[in-house]
Parts: sequence; structure tokens; C-alpha cells
Amino acid sequence: MAERAVDLRARSNRLIGEIWSYAELARSAVIAGEAEAREWPGGMWTCASGPLHVLRGILPVWFPRVNEILRLIGSHNMFATPTAAQIADKDLRGLIDRYLPGAKGMAAEERIRIFRLAWDFAGSALASRNEQYERFYLASSARNMSRHLAFTDRGRADRLVDRFLKEPY
Repeated sequence: MAERAVDLRARSNRLIGEIWSYAELARSAVIAGEAEAREWPGGMWTCASGPLHVLRGILPVWFPRVNEILRLIGSHNMFATPTAAQIADKDLRGLIDRYLPGAKGMAAEERIRIFRLAWDFAGSALASRNEQYERFYLASSARNMSRHLAFTDRGRADRLVDRFLKEPY
């Protein structure tokens, strides 16, 4: 039983690490876009488009994946969360506090709030509409990646590949 708990914890940590990686990718792209911003002749400043095009291409892929991860980690707990009215019910509150606490001394109400937040983000009707929006509001991921590649200067990358192919062993 303890082995299974360790395996589940390791799996959850990997999945949470995946979410962290997506957040860092987004943060890094925004920072790079700002750092490489340029001024146009009329005085208008714009972020560098390359890093933001990366986000435009990959967001429709990772946003649904984050929702999937939240549903996997949340499991049945996202359904088994008492309502605010149930928490406020004096007859139920003692049972809720006794049977629904979180790990490491987390209060039941805090645990319930976490699972409700995850449900609102990944499982509710609003979450489903939001995921659909994120998938397609800037066109599909495949279209954005293909479009960006068409406008990208691939000269440096091509020269590197050619160099590696032509260099002697």
C-alpha cells in the first residue's frame, strides 16, 4: 500500500511538473518578446513576434493537456466535494471535517476549495467552453505552426545542418 502511495505521489509530481513547464514556457516567451521589442518608424513599440508566435502555436496543445492533468490528479475528488451549503450545515460540518481533511493536516474546507477550483477550471461547463475557445480562437495549433514556419527565416538553421552534414567525422 505504501508503494502505491509513493508511485501515485511520483506520478502527480511529474504531472504538476509538466504544468510548471508550460507556465515557464509562457513566462519565458513573454519575457523574450519584451526583451526583443522594437520601435517602428512612427514611434510605436511592439514585442518580438517569434516568441509570441510560439505561444500562439503551442497554447492550443497544452491548455487542454493542463485540464486533463487536473482531472487526472483530482480524480473522483472533484465530484465528491461538498457544497458551501453542506459545509455550513451544522449537522454535516463535523462529518466533513472528520472524513475529508487533506494531507499533512490540511483542513477539510481548504481541500474542498482546491478541488472546487480545479473543477471550475477543468471540468465545469464554463471550463469546457474555455478549453474550446483556447484551442481555436487564434486558429488551430497546426495552422499557426505552419503559418509561422512560412514566415520564419530558416537560413541559420539550414546553414547549421549543412555544416554538420559536410564536416568530416
